[in-house]
This record gives sequence, C-alpha cells and structure tokens, in this order.
Amino acid sequence: MSKFGIIQNRKKLLAIVYYVLKQIAPQKLFKNTFDKKSLRGFERIVIISIGKASRGMAKEILKMLPRKPDAVLFADSGHPTPTKKGVQNTQKIIRVARGLKEKDLAIVLIS
Repeated sequence: MSKFGIIQNRKKLLAIVYYVLKQIAPQKLFKNTFDKKSLRGFERIVIISIGKASRGMAKEILKMLPRKPDAVLFADSGHPTPTKKGVQNTQKIIRVARGLKEKDLAIVLIS
C-alpha cells in the first residue's frame, strides 16, 4: 500500500472514531432520558458515578435535575490500580447507598 493509501485509510478510521465518540458523548446519550417533572416526588436524590467518564456523565445529569442533588459521589480514581482515595470513595458510596430509603432516588452512572 502506498503512503497516500495509508494516509487516506487513517483519515477514514479517524473519522469513524470521532463519529462514534460524538454519538456516545454523555450529553447525547442522556438527552430526553427523563424530565424534571418525573423527579419531583423524591425526598433525596443521589448521583453515584463510576468510571473514567463519571464526571462528564454527572455534569450532564445535573443539568436535568429539578434541584440540586443531596449527594454526588464519584468512584473515578485509581484506575487501573486501586488507591487509598479510590477505596475511601467507594466506602462512602456504599455507606450512602445503604442509607437510601424508598422515597429516595439513586441515579447510578457507570462507564
């Protein structure tokens, strides 16, 4: 294959990659997921966001909420090797999750 052919193939592959990344962006994935009215009956709202894209996902969900959540928790540090901070964050998520009641809403985001 000529150098020109390699460059053309690379451009095509990059175009595909950028298209896919745009399609899976949190703002696109969460669009029309739920409306603010459907979230009004909950006493507490907690966001638990896990993974590399956790902060971007939480940022988009926050825009959709009718009010500020009671907690926003992240498990996004220490990948792929566990860290002390990552373990502490996970322990906090477990504590908060165990304290949720029937009238509470946990929005769990995993990437």
